[in-house]
Amino acid sequence: MLRFFTLFFSFCTILGIIAREHFILGSLLLFSRWILVIGLLFALLLLRKKAFKKTKIIGIISLVLLLADWTYDQLSFAKAYVFKSEQKQNLTILKVLSFNVYFKCKSPQVNINTILEYDPDILFCQEITPQWKDILDKALQQKYPHQKIIALRGTHGVGVYSKFPLSEEQQLNNSHRLPYAHLVTVNHPKGKIITANTHLASPAIAFENPSNFISLYQINSAERKKQWKALNRILAKHNPSTPKLIVGDLNTLDYEPLYRTMRKTCVDTYQVAGEWPGFTFPNSNKLPFKTARLDYILLHGNISTHKTSVAPKSSSDHFAVYAALQF
Repeated sequence: MLRFFTLFFSFCTILGIIAREHFILGSLLLFSRWILVIGLLFALLLLRKKAFKKTKIIGIISLVLLLADWTYDQLSFAKAYVFKSEQKQNLTILKVLSFNVYFKCKSPQVNINTILEYDPDILFCQEITPQWKDILDKALQQKYPHQKIIALRGTHGVGVYSKFPLSEEQQLNNSHRLPYAHLVTVNHPKGKIITANTHLASPAIAFENPSNFISLYQINSAERKKQWKALNRILAKHNPSTPKLIVGDLNTLDYEPLYRTMRKTCVDTYQVAGEWPGFTFPNSNKLPFKTARLDYILLHGNISTHKTSVAPKSSSDHFAVYAALQF
């Protein structure tokens, strides 16, 4: 039995590493990496006095591969920007909130109260409908004189509300000519900040059709990967040191291969200054707790974070993500 478990864990490890970019196998590897490590260690310790030399060698190789893969990931991830000692005295705090307000929301005042409570300097919203635009305008117009809004029926509307002037607007559209990213420059007194209010393709159709889940999720995974690459090509045209925020509902779990790709160029504020697990989805009567991270505030350039949290109240199917940034 121990030999079987060792070989099974080894097989899962090798398959996962070979297919680390696969939308399912790569996710399984990232999700279960430490389960495999513990399983292999436990099996190898019990096999120590057994005569399964080849099995032990295979197990040891698999364990080394797992740890090497993890080390490679850690070394390849973008590092949080570190300010020099002479810069720290002049740091400016920037409060940011990202909120998928939900296009079918029936109790908008709960979300409005959350926004007002956090009082962000820049607010990024997803799923802004014409009705939501009217509600947000009435509640936030005086507090946020600078706005760039794309209000649409359904889930593709986005908007940024800012206490600072906005300029240089750019919209990235999917094949249906609907936005998945809305780039706006924030003209802060300390310098410009490039922002991308992002809502990558939703895998909802895959979950609604379980009989075709794998094929539909594969299509969605490929589409999100394509959208992320296109967004990065745009951001790469700007000066690498210019502060950049990529925020929103990325519809990507934090153990998917795409998330690993994101972290190679961007810093996840929750990984730096948030408390585990940081789940933002779902807010549902069907489940008593949240189960996933789908909403993010990612950083690039000369900007960092010292506090990140998930808002406790929401009438959306998502919870808002807050970050206190410094630059």
